[in-house]
Amino acid sequence: LGTFIINGAERVIVSQLHRSPGVVFEETVHPNGSKLYSARIIPFRGSWVEFTVDIHDVVYVHIDKKKKFPATALLRAFGYGNDEDILRLFFTTRELDLTEEIDPSKAAQRRDVLGLLLAEEVADPDTGEIIAEIAEELTLELYNRLQRAGVKKARVFSSGSDARGGESPLLKNTLRKDPTSS
Repeated sequence: LGTFIINGAERVIVSQLHRSPGVVFEETVHPNGSKLYSARIIPFRGSWVEFTVDIHDVVYVHIDKKKKFPATALLRAFGYGNDEDILRLFFTTRELDLTEEIDPSKAAQRRDVLGLLLAEEVADPDTGEIIAEIAEELTLELYNRLQRAGVKKARVFSSGSDARGGESPLLKNTLRKDPTSS
């Protein structure tokens, strides 16, 4: 049980690995079956910073085991002032063709397009009026509205490693929980 007899006395050897300087990543399983991830930055001197992901896919930060707050608030403190700046840290952008119709019965087609976040404002080609804002989620309603306005292409956030074309529920949920979100 981790005890040893040293010079006739029972001693307990406790691993200090979790306290040594560096970065520690951990994975736990919630009772509902979802995986929860966390990371801890332990410096030689100074405050510990711990990142945790809750069951709602929101990333939180704890500094010196104090009150938790959304990770996006920490990024904003580092100078990334709005949602677009933060999204550009994690995703690349790509052009999305808006000319084809979305068939509501085709789930694969909907997954590839709907739920993506816009990477730039979309304006009506005729009037110049802004139809959609940066970081707005592309819904079926918004997609149809852009098509009716005559918009042919839109720039969206994308990730090469994500089969869905860049939707990050983790980051999206964290942005929603951030009270400083623009």
